[in-house]
Amino acid sequence: MTRNGTKCIVKMKKIISLSNGCSTTYPTPIPKNWKTGGKETLLKEWVIYYYFFDPLYKEQYPKGKRIRMKGMNDFKTLGERREATQILIDGLVSKLVNENWNPITKKYMEVKNSINQNSTLIDSLEYYLKIKKISDSYRTDITSMVKFLKVSIHALQLQYKSISQIARKDIKALLRHQQETRNISNYKYNKYKAQLSALFGDMIEDEVLEHNPTYKIKKLTTDKLLREILSEEDRKRVHFHLKSKYYTFWRFMMIFYSSGSRVSEILQIQVKDVNINKLEFKVFIKKGQQHKEVLKPINKNFAHLWIEVINEQKANTTTLNPNDYLFSKGLSKGKNPIRYEQITRRWKTHVKNQLNITADFYSLKHLYGDKISEQLDIAHAQKLNSHTSSKMMKEHYAVNEKQRTINRLKNVDASFYEGK
Repeated sequence: MTRNGTKCIVKMKKIISLSNGCSTTYPTPIPKNWKTGGKETLLKEWVIYYYFFDPLYKEQYPKGKRIRMKGMNDFKTLGERREATQILIDGLVSKLVNENWNPITKKYMEVKNSINQNSTLIDSLEYYLKIKKISDSYRTDITSMVKFLKVSIHALQLQYKSISQIARKDIKALLRHQQETRNISNYKYNKYKAQLSALFGDMIEDEVLEHNPTYKIKKLTTDKLLREILSEEDRKRVHFHLKSKYYTFWRFMMIFYSSGSRVSEILQIQVKDVNINKLEFKVFIKKGQQHKEVLKPINKNFAHLWIEVINEQKANTTTLNPNDYLFSKGLSKGKNPIRYEQITRRWKTHVKNQLNITADFYSLKHLYGDKISEQLDIAHAQKLNSHTSSKMMKEHYAVNEKQRTINRLKNVDASFYEGK
């Protein structure tokens, strides 16, 4: 949370974790009844004290150096002195937390670009999110999660707790706070837990943590709904509607449908990645932490569309640029790729709104995967979609495989004895 552009500091008596392994107690005013006492407190000298710990001075100050601060005693009325004391406390904490002031060296510290066991939960999450090698879409998801969790961290007064002190109960409290304040679904709860676990796993790898605080936090039950796919009749409607009115989008749809790739992957394909003679194309897959280049087949029934896109002439040029993206502005070749949202937006405008169809664009990938499973087998569909196991294919892509399994079981030759 912020106030006037600066961090909003919540008063706590707990240890505040600072940069470079330093820490401090929350500044405490004397007299203790400075907020509630009467005019007699003005007869005493007011002072603020706190203990500042710096690991570089551990031998000299093993429990931290006791620092004293004055500046409020020039004010002679109770209201003015209380106000001055609060201003001094807020300014001091901001100076320690935001400006990295070290009262032992009396210098502002140069912050090391690393995280250690004394770093705060927020600093640790933000740092490991920054250095984590993940896809853009996955980074967007985790960035959103961290943004919302920061609100919960402040609300539960965990912003000063060091990462090494974060326990399973703290993570459960944060997730529960998200449920209570944002009404997140069980699916989102499980997703946040998994994303946090991945970041904590990186911290364990760097020996910032010894244990993952998400360990043994139970996943919540979620409803598994069948993905809606286009019926045969709807596929005909979409086909003729797009081909006659929005040809380049129809062409993109057909290439995507038969590619076994994600939309984000198709949009990154360049001319040089396509080998029409071999009916193959290269695509760079980014799934979570998995980054690899793979070869995929071009279905012979759709090869003419790939050739059409590649050979399409651009204005004022007759040469083929191997670095051109297949799908740039207008879903034609160009220097710059377009964003995923442009595809979903077109589908919503041209298909969902105009044809009153509710299935999403990505259902086409599931439909093709199911056809491959039907005509070949799960293993081929798994290979096409670059999945590491058949579980994903069976549960999400081969949408009719369960029914086919039931039908095959109906026809198994399992007579009670030979001839009967």
